[in-house]
Amino acid sequence: MRRAVSVLCLWLVGASTCLAVDLCNTSLSDDANEMDTFFYLTEPCRYQKFDRAPSAPGVPLKIYLRAFIYYLRAYSIQNEVDMLTLIELSWTDPRLDYSSINTNVPYIRGEKNLFSDRMWLPHTHMLNEKMLDILGFARKDNLINISPSGDVMFTLRTRQTLGCTPVNMEWFPFDRQQCEMIFNSWKYDSSEVRMEWKKDNPVHHSGVLSPVDFYLTSMEPTSGLETYINANEDCQVSCKYNHSSLALTFKFARQSGFYLLDYYFPSIILVMASWVTFWMGPDSVPGRSALGSSVMLTFLLLSWTGSPIPNASPFKVNDIWELSCTFFILASIWEFALVNTIDRRESKNVQLKKKSSKYIFRYSVSPKKTQGRRMMARRSSSVPSSPELRRNFLSKYNTPKIKTIKELTDSEFRTNVTRRVHQLLASEEQSIPMIRLQRPSIRIIEEESEDEGIPQPTIKKTPEETHSFFTMTPQEISKWIDTQSRIVFPIAFAVFNLVYWNFLWIPQSFLPN
Repeated sequence: MRRAVSVLCLWLVGASTCLAVDLCNTSLSDDANEMDTFFYLTEPCRYQKFDRAPSAPGVPLKIYLRAFIYYLRAYSIQNEVDMLTLIELSWTDPRLDYSSINTNVPYIRGEKNLFSDRMWLPHTHMLNEKMLDILGFARKDNLINISPSGDVMFTLRTRQTLGCTPVNMEWFPFDRQQCEMIFNSWKYDSSEVRMEWKKDNPVHHSGVLSPVDFYLTSMEPTSGLETYINANEDCQVSCKYNHSSLALTFKFARQSGFYLLDYYFPSIILVMASWVTFWMGPDSVPGRSALGSSVMLTFLLLSWTGSPIPNASPFKVNDIWELSCTFFILASIWEFALVNTIDRRESKNVQLKKKSSKYIFRYSVSPKKTQGRRMMARRSSSVPSSPELRRNFLSKYNTPKIKTIKELTDSEFRTNVTRRVHQLLASEEQSIPMIRLQRPSIRIIEEESEDEGIPQPTIKKTPEETHSFFTMTPQEISKWIDTQSRIVFPIAFAVFNLVYWNFLWIPQSFLPN
């Protein structure tokens, strides 16, 4: 009994096999449409949908990719890019070649939901996607097109949000950023499937790109391998896998026009407004203090109400601008405090060695110290009053002919002067010298006459009196500082702008690509 059942089962299996062979050999009719041709090519006896498309021995299957970008929008705050793209994948499947079949079908075309159950499709994914949707109103926008030679083209329309590389904010707001769209093969490694960009126009864009913070400068397609390492310790054969990868790099430059018009230009106006105080009087305390504080507060408000940027620790170039403008505004306030302090001093003439910035600012910083040094110099140049100090003073110079007025008695001094005057009047060839009487601190040097040896008084001035001084009142000094500030501040700010903008715009190679 068992033997009879076994024979019956074998007969049924053989009959079903013969029937399947007969079905595979069925030819297509001349009026077969696209779907009839597709079902004929993908019969299970001819086509295994779980096997990848065959290729030459030892040669991986090549899958070509092309991207058409409809819409692009980059956000610097979220560090991401929103895109609407049309992705096109193409490969060759020899099992779908129907060029030798007598049919009037020029190509087979249909949606994925009709073909995906009967044919092999490559499994690719985006490595850095945050969100990906296949678009469509009533049905998903995907399309499969098969040519008579077996070339397959799979097209789908997607919307995706891509995460970008960390933002480099050092050159903000003149920085450049980049973001990549990376495609990887999911199931097969590089020895079985190799992804490549199409040689002719791999990337298109509609020209209607809508970046908010950035504008697109270039798109560069690249190809390579993505390496995955298995961390499992039990891996004995191979723990390293190379998957084919394609990357489309978007390079952006920030829209700096907003920052130029809404931040840089107003800050320049505010710095220039702080110079108006130099044309106001040093005693105009209410006006100058109100103007300086208003400009400073307005500039701080301008810095706080700009476009939000990501929190970044590196020092940015706009920080250099902000600190420099703050310094120029504060410097004008400090200048007002200086000239007002000088203007409120006593209206006494100030002796200056030279009418230059060095001596004027020295007096402005430490007037009492300068006056004290001058008085000490005068005292040190005079003759000491104490007899003991006087003897030390005379022994220092060791000149017996040096005498002070106090050492000369009134009678001797008067007699010598009278005798000398009579002698000079009697002589026609000699002129009368002028005798200048000075305060006791002036030294008198006796000179012997060539004829009679009578000492004659000559005057030797102290170093302080032989030097000529300029005199200015504190009010004149404060006005002089204001006048110089009208020139120094604009020149310094112009030099800073020249260095700052040349550093930004000329060395373009320093900017990150």
